[in-house]
Amino acid sequence: MEPEKMDRFSAEDSLFAGQPEQRQIAVWDAIERMPNARYRQVLTGLYCERRSPELLAAEMGVSLPNFYNLHRRALNQLRTLLNP
Repeated sequence: MEPEKMDRFSAEDSLFAGQPEQRQIAVWDAIERMPNARYRQVLTGLYCERRSPELLAAEMGVSLPNFYNLHRRALNQLRTLLNP
């Protein structure tokens, strides 16, 4: 993610934007199956609870750059679970 966009997550960033209901269910199932609890926390916090990256990073006790690394890894793991 580009640095100037790192602190902005909008509706277009939703994991579900433009997805049919069946795909949305698959995404939720994949998130629930994620073996890494921190990755689940990042994805649900950002996209489901619509919380800010700054707030989540503080709650998780990580720096903001580290939070964005966790976010990238979480999305990669989610893609792997959705497309084995």
